[in-house]
Amino acid sequence: MLTEVKKAVWRESTKAFKSTAATGFSLELEAITTAHEQAGTTSSNGIREHALGSDRDDETIVIDESHLDFPEGGSLAYLTVFGSFMGLIPAFGMVNSVGAIEAYVSNHQLRDVSTSTVSWIFSIYTFIAFSSCIFSGTFFDRSGAFKPMLIGSITFCGGMLATANCTRVYQFILAFGVLVGFGTGMLMSPLVGAVSHFFYKKRATATSIATTGGSLGGIIMPLMLRKMYGTVGFIWALRALTLFCACCLVLALIFTKERLHREDNSKIDSWKGFFKVYFVDAFDYKSLSELKFMSCAIGVAFAEGSLVVVLIYLPSYAIMQGNSEQTSFLLIIVSNTCAILGRYIPGIAADRLGRFNVVILTVSMCALISLVLWLPFGKSLKVLYAFSGLYGFFSGSILSLSPVCCGQISRTEEFGKRYSTMYLISSFTMLTLIPIAGVDKEDFRAKSAQRLQLINQVGFSGSLEESKRDVNYRNDPTAEGLGQNELKGGRETSATFPEQEDTAECNSKKSLYVKGKHVSYQRSKSVTNPNISLVKIEGVSTPEEAKFYLGKRVAYVYRASKEIRGSKIRVIWGKITRTHGSSGTVRANFKSNLPAKTFGASVRIFLYPSNI
Repeated sequence: MLTEVKKAVWRESTKAFKSTAATGFSLELEAITTAHEQAGTTSSNGIREHALGSDRDDETIVIDESHLDFPEGGSLAYLTVFGSFMGLIPAFGMVNSVGAIEAYVSNHQLRDVSTSTVSWIFSIYTFIAFSSCIFSGTFFDRSGAFKPMLIGSITFCGGMLATANCTRVYQFILAFGVLVGFGTGMLMSPLVGAVSHFFYKKRATATSIATTGGSLGGIIMPLMLRKMYGTVGFIWALRALTLFCACCLVLALIFTKERLHREDNSKIDSWKGFFKVYFVDAFDYKSLSELKFMSCAIGVAFAEGSLVVVLIYLPSYAIMQGNSEQTSFLLIIVSNTCAILGRYIPGIAADRLGRFNVVILTVSMCALISLVLWLPFGKSLKVLYAFSGLYGFFSGSILSLSPVCCGQISRTEEFGKRYSTMYLISSFTMLTLIPIAGVDKEDFRAKSAQRLQLINQVGFSGSLEESKRDVNYRNDPTAEGLGQNELKGGRETSATFPEQEDTAECNSKKSLYVKGKHVSYQRSKSVTNPNISLVKIEGVSTPEEAKFYLGKRVAYVYRASKEIRGSKIRVIWGKITRTHGSSGTVRANFKSNLPAKTFGASVRIFLYPSNI
C-alpha cells in the first residue's frame, strides 16, 4: 500500500514540478518517509541547534565542510603521500621490526634478565610512541608538519645511536623506550595527518599506500639486522640502520606538506601555558562521551595492542621452539612482506565497501587464523611460516585503516586532536598487554596472543554501527553523480527534512546525503536583500582562505510547517559569490528569497562541490 502511495505521489509531483518550474514557484511535497525524523531534532553528527521564531533580517550561518572540496590528487597531494611513505619506513617500520631487536638483546646483552623485565623496555617504547601522539597531534594542528617531524627525526635517530651502546635494562629503557618512542610518536601524527588533508573519497587508498612504507621498513630493517648482527656486531648494525632511517626522514621532511594548516601565533609564555595547550587542551574530552568515537578507539586499542604483541614476541617464540635467530627474523620479514598487500588491497576495498566493514572483516580473520593455526600447531616451523604470511596480510590493514576510520568520524581540522586522543587510549592498553604477554617464557606468550586476538575482534565489532554511516556516504550524489537532474539549476525543491543520519530523499526519488550544521543566527544589518545571506565556514578565518569557496554551491534547508513529523521542507539553492569583511565570512546569493520566518530548530545550510 505504501509503495502505491509513493508511486502516485511521485507521478503527481513530477507533473506539478514541470508546470511550476518556469514560473519559479516552489514545489512542496508531503514527506512520506519519516524514519530519519523519529529521533527528534538531535543529529548524530553533534549538530548544534538554534531556535528561530522571529522575523529574519539577515544571518551569519556556520557550516561544516568536512568531506567536501578535497583535491583528491594533484602533484602536491601525491608528493605528500610519497613523503609520508618515506617517513613511515622508519616510524612504523620500527614498530613492525621491534621483535628483531627484542630477540637479540634477550639472548645477548640481557640474557641474564627475566623476560618479564625485558618486556618493559618495549612496553614503554610502544606506550610513549602512541601516547606522545597527544602532543604531536596538537603541534601538527598548530604549526604544520615540518616542526614536529624535525623534532621527531632528531630524537628518533639520537635514540637509535644511544641504543647501540646500551648494555643494561635502564639504559635500553631511556635510549630505546623513551627517545626512540618519543621520536616515533612525534612522526606519526604529521605523517598520517598530512595525507588526510588532500583526500576524502580516496583517503583509505592514499593512507594505505603511505603506510605501506611501514611494511617495507619491516622488511628492510630485519634483513639489515639479520645480516649485520653476525658480521659487524650489534653496535654497528644499529648505526647503519640509523643512517638508513635518517635518509628516509630527510626525504619525508622535504616532501610532506599539510594543506589546511593555519599558523597559530598565540604566544605561550610559561610552562603552565605550554602544558595546558599541548597536553590538557590537546586531549579531546568531548570525544569520550561520543559512543561511535569510543567504540572506534577501544577497537583500535585492542587490535593494535595484540598486533604489537605478536610482532614483538613471535621471533622469541620461534627461538624457544628450537629455531635459529636467522629463522626467527625471517618470520617477521614474511609477515611484513605479506602486509604490503594487506595494506593496499583492503585500502582499495575500504573506499568501495566501507572502512569499518573492511576492518571488522580483517580483524576477525586475524582472530580466526590465530585460533586455527598458531594455538594448536604453533610448534611446527611450517605452520609458523603460514601463520606469519596470513596474519601479516590480514593485520596489515590495522595500522593503515585505523587513522582512516578515525578520520571518517572526525572533522578534518580536528583530525590531529582526535587521532592523538585515540592513540593515547591505545598506549595504555599496550603498556599493560606487552608485559603480561612476556610473563611466562615457555608457554604464555603464544596463548596470550590468541586471547588478545579474540579481544580485539570484540572491540572492533563495537564499531559495526559506524559502518552504516560509511555505506550511506556511497549514495552521496556529489560522489557518485546521482541525483544531478533533481539538484541542478539552483531551483527550489522539496525533500524529507534530514534528521539523525543527515540523509534525505530528494523528490522522493534520489538519495541526497547531506552533512552540515544547523544555522547559527547572528543579527546583522549589513545585508538587507532577502535572497542574500552571510555564511561563516568553520575553519576559515581570513579572506584569503575564504576565496577558495567562491563559486561553491550552498543549500538552504528549512521546515515549512510547525509539525515535526510529516512536515513539508524546502530546499533553496544558492552560490557563494564573494567574501565579506576581514573574518573569512562569505556572501551567498540564493535563487529565491529566504524565508522571513521558520519554525523552531528547523534550518540547516550545507556546502556542496561546485559541479552540483
